[in-house]
This record gives sequence, C-alpha cells and structure tokens, in this order.
Amino acid sequence: MPLEPLRDGTIELRVLVDRSSVEVFANDGRRTMTNQVFPDWDSTGVSLFAEAGAARIEELVVYDLTAR
Repeated sequence: MPLEPLRDGTIELRVLVDRSSVEVFANDGRRTMTNQVFPDWDSTGVSLFAEAGAARIEELVVYDLTAR
C-alpha cells in the first residue's frame, strides 16, 4: 500500500499477528491493512524483510500473548 513517511523520514508500523491473521497499522493508523493467513499448524516463526531496497529497524518490541 502506498505510504508517505513521517516528517522525520521514518515509517512506524504496529503489526498484530495471530493464528489466522496479520494486521498492519502504519503511521498511527493513517494506513491499515488486514490479511488472512493459513500457516501450517506447527508454524511458530515470524520474519521481517525488505524487497527491492533496504530497511533499518530502530526499535522492535514483541509481546507473546500465548495462553499458558
């Protein structure tokens, strides 16, 4: 989705991932996207990548909300 960077040139993403969906909120909700996914039941990984360019992650916070 097209997205203009913030004034300082950054893009802020809040990404929520659960068993069957991925939701992305960009730049405080200026853009949003939801995608339904169907991973293998045993899948436990998450990866980040940039296509056709480069990206630098300045901060990454992960919360595990798995019921114990």
